[in-house]
Amino acid sequence: MIYEYAVSPGLFSNSKDVGFLLDSFGKGKGRLISKVPNKKWINMAFQEISRSSCGQMEKKKLKNAANKLFRHASYARPADQSGSPATTWIELALLANKMRPFRGILVEQCERNQDEILVNDLDLRDDPLWKVSPSVTVARDAVQMMNIVQPMLDSAKEVAFVDRNFNPGQERFVNVLLECIDRVSSKRHGPKVQKITYHLGDKNITDSFIQDKMGRYANRIPADFVIEFTLRPWDEMHDRFILTDIGGVEFGVGLDESLGGGSKNVRIKIMPDDDYRAERAKVQQTKPVCFIAGRQ
Repeated sequence: MIYEYAVSPGLFSNSKDVGFLLDSFGKGKGRLISKVPNKKWINMAFQEISRSSCGQMEKKKLKNAANKLFRHASYARPADQSGSPATTWIELALLANKMRPFRGILVEQCERNQDEILVNDLDLRDDPLWKVSPSVTVARDAVQMMNIVQPMLDSAKEVAFVDRNFNPGQERFVNVLLECIDRVSSKRHGPKVQKITYHLGDKNITDSFIQDKMGRYANRIPADFVIEFTLRPWDEMHDRFILTDIGGVEFGVGLDESLGGGSKNVRIKIMPDDDYRAERAKVQQTKPVCFIAGRQ
């Protein structure tokens, strides 16, 4: 539900295109701008602004907008392509796309007939690679739930679960957690993830209970992987999330399977930026009470 796009620096030369980028990109919009090349993308955007025919005041506004997107709506890949022999931005983007596909490559104009290249024109809104649904309803099944958040997990390097009702003694919760661990620990691309933090309510749950129940699943967790559990006041928790360093999603029913009981479906929504920042701050302010390490 949160995707990575390569965006041409050439789109920063006028206020119309930059306004469109501001409206279209951000964690809460489900689209992130890839810094390709990582250490040079923002400077390339500034160069386009400097070369534009805009007045000085307009150029200042364009640079402020580019900085805003750089801070709040961009993503840096672990592998930097700045040392590539490619000479143009589009060549760099296509090379990076071969190594690890983007959702799309957005350009101001292009004569190439390639499916991954999106031109910022009137047809863009109808392109399936551009469309990002803010919410999706799927069966409360671990595989289907993780399929929806897979694009976010692929780019994330930090992952946290938040569900006050998590019970390590019930398979319907554990199945979703283990499915996520399988996905993030076996990624072909993207940053390596070796830990998931789980935040649950403290009602009728103790660290020893977690250790006892989750210890039974240690052989299903990779040897170099750790699950950290944090207990928080049950009454202060309600909504359920998967939070990462690049954005978050909310689960309407919970982070568990139906397994024949309760609602058969769950609605998964991209979190608005303000909600995401608030919930992630809570996650980062708390400390784990116990952990489970994988074993071979």
